[in-house]
Parts: sequence; structure tokens; C-alpha cells
Amino acid sequence: MGQEHHLAFGPFHLDDAQGRLWQGAQAIALRPQSLALLRYLVEHPGRLVTKAELRQHVWAGTHVTDTVLRVSVHEIRQALGDVAAAPLYLETVGRQGYRFLLGDAPEVLPPLTP
Repeated sequence: MGQEHHLAFGPFHLDDAQGRLWQGAQAIALRPQSLALLRYLVEHPGRLVTKAELRQHVWAGTHVTDTVLRVSVHEIRQALGDVAAAPLYLETVGRQGYRFLLGDAPEVLPPLTP
């Protein structure tokens, strides 16, 4: 059996097995590409992730406009209850890209080490 991969931050967790974002026991609806974008950002906390990097890793090199990126980021912010002016989780870095903030330090679940 494959190991399930969960990423947790604040009251949220991403569940790869179900392809969902959860806040506690409540599932939060996100389009698949927005969920993939959030997952990529959470996996790279605290550093600038450029738009080019997101296009390469989330959209597999498919031509994606800045508008598509902004719409996905807006959808993620709505799901997290975040605002661009005072971000808790997702910071816009100029015209370069985005940074996932460590607010409540993200953690990868499992592994648990004895």
C-alpha cells in the first residue's frame, strides 16, 4: 500500500488520497489546479515561488496567463479566509510570484519517528 501524504498548516490540511482541502472535519471546495497550486506552495514554505516555477510544476509547462494564476490564488485565499492586504498564509511578492507564510508552521504528516 502507498503511504498517504498529508500537509497540515493552521486549522487546515491537504489530503492527497482524497484530493481535498480540509478545515477540521469540513471539506473545502477547490478546483483541482487551485488545490495543486496550494499543495506546491505549502510544500515550499517561506521561499519565493516564481510564476515560472508554478507554471512548470503545477501546469506542467502548459501556457498559463498571469490572470489564471491570480484567479487560482484568489480562490485559495477565499478558501483559507486569507486577504492579500494582510496575508496569514499566502503572500504576493511583487510581480515575481508567491510565498507561503509559515504562520502556524506547516508540517508534513506522517512520518512519525520513534
